[in-house]
Amino acid sequence: MPDLFRLTTDGGVPVQEEPFADEVNDLESFVFDNPQLLGEGIESVARQVYTDDGRLDIMAVDRSQGRLVIVELKNVPAGVDVLLQALRYASWAKVNQDSVRLFLQRHDVAEADVKFDSIRIIVVAPEILGNLVELSQYVVDAFEFNFVEIRRFKDKGDSFVVVNQLPTPGAPPGASPPEGWTWDNYRERLGWSSQQVELGKALFNNVRGKIQSKGWPLKPLFRNSYIPFKSGRWNVVGLSSLGTGDGFHLWFRLPGPPEELSIDVPQDLQGSWHDNHYYVKITDTSFDSDRLDELFEASYKYVVGA
Repeated sequence: MPDLFRLTTDGGVPVQEEPFADEVNDLESFVFDNPQLLGEGIESVARQVYTDDGRLDIMAVDRSQGRLVIVELKNVPAGVDVLLQALRYASWAKVNQDSVRLFLQRHDVAEADVKFDSIRIIVVAPEILGNLVELSQYVVDAFEFNFVEIRRFKDKGDSFVVVNQLPTPGAPPGASPPEGWTWDNYRERLGWSSQQVELGKALFNNVRGKIQSKGWPLKPLFRNSYIPFKSGRWNVVGLSSLGTGDGFHLWFRLPGPPEELSIDVPQDLQGSWHDNHYYVKITDTSFDSDRLDELFEASYKYVVGA
């Protein structure tokens, strides 16, 4: 578990840890107000949500993937006892989609922007015990688990937070590796129409060609309902499905909305801004990526720094 040191001429001096005072008023409030600490594209929606099995700590959305996120918090080391509780809340959200949509609407999240077929569970605690990560491997087919350790320190009146995102658990030892996503998977497993698949292929080839023409070393990855083009662990641009036949969002990771960056976006391609991402809805295979060249350039420069 990482510690924090202040370097001086006499060597490293440990910085005093300042644990969160309590789970709800301190830790939960801090995470709710700073969802970016949980990962790229995370946006808080509601907290202390009443369910049939108790109160869900934080409901959030992953804007970059179009997925619902359930955040389970512990102000003590998190072990296997957290697993069942988190699974109950995620199962409740999957069954009670109408209730969840009400929270999303209050937060101005469109119903079409969030899919319920792949819910993320993020467990946050000052320490994640190995038995929790190990056991979570056996339910990765139902829900995706992420684990984040957050600890707070204080030094000379300044507060610091150390965030440690643990590797996402895979399948248990000896199990068959999960099948990678392909265009056929999108059709067969997610019910995409032939029109949606063809549009996706056309947009993917369009964006990939744009990236290759610029000589950018970005790697595309086929994920559940979305395809990011990545530089290392960071998404630069990508495509997210809007449903079985409703088109796609072409999104760009940016430091601010295009108008604040003096980027000219064509009127018919005006999009929406959410949590460091600009989303442009595309429904036509004849889309010309050159018309958004400034967005491509700004996104690449922001993420890669080149």
